[in-house]
Amino acid sequence: MRINFEGIRDTGSRAYLFAEVPSGAVVPDGKNDILKRNRSGLLDKIIDAHRPFLPQTGAVLNSNFIIITPTNNFFYGFSYNKDLIGWSQQIEKGARLLNVRTGRIVDEEYFLISDGTRFRLSDCEFERYNFKFKDEDGKWKTHKERERIKKESLQTE
Repeated sequence: MRINFEGIRDTGSRAYLFAEVPSGAVVPDGKNDILKRNRSGLLDKIIDAHRPFLPQTGAVLNSNFIIITPTNNFFYGFSYNKDLIGWSQQIEKGARLLNVRTGRIVDEEYFLISDGTRFRLSDCEFERYNFKFKDEDGKWKTHKERERIKKESLQTE
């Protein structure tokens, strides 16, 4: 069974990765994020750990999507664009320096972690936060709290 992640797919100009939140750390949500203006978020620290800075263009964006492995490890999604090689190297080197595991979705079927561990996505759980929805009056609102996503809504044959 495959998992269809609409909007979380690598393209020629954007790639997605997931960073593990270390045990005991604050789990990000709409109030505690992996990217912060004061550069104190988990992903900020990963990006800033390695010097010289490798990417020539582009940026990193939070995808507000969480993969929870069967061993209850939380991986927070983000994407980067334009200089895919530079960003990939920057993030992977920074994560290694900080002993933070990263993960990626493979063939919409597996979640592959940087230490070689692999899980079937159908065995994982998923959450989202900071997503937009329309209220009963048709006005756009932001849902900040983490919310579990029903796997059935993501599964494809």
